Amino acid sequence: MQDISIVFLCLLLCLLLSVVMSSAENLNFSHHVGKDAKEVQELIQKEHPELKVYIVPQDAAVTMDYRVDRVRLFIDSDGMVARTPHAG
Repeated sequence: MQDISIVFLCLLLCLLLSVVMSSAENLNFSHHVGKDAKEVQELIQKEHPELKVYIVPQDAAVTMDYRVDRVRLFIDSDGMVARTPHAG
């Protein structure tokens, strides 16, 4: 009985992870390229309070871990969004 419970919990966790990852991948922020990063940060956080939005220089070294609750805004020297932001 305990083995069945563990398998069930693992399957449920996989299903939840799948839903969360697919919803994060479906977010489209491409229309923010070229806009002021601080304004974009505020807008994304208002529309998606579950996301943490970070502003970083476009040439900054960042970790490569995948986080569905994180959006990075890579900015140019003028503080404008330099590339398409995405969750991950």
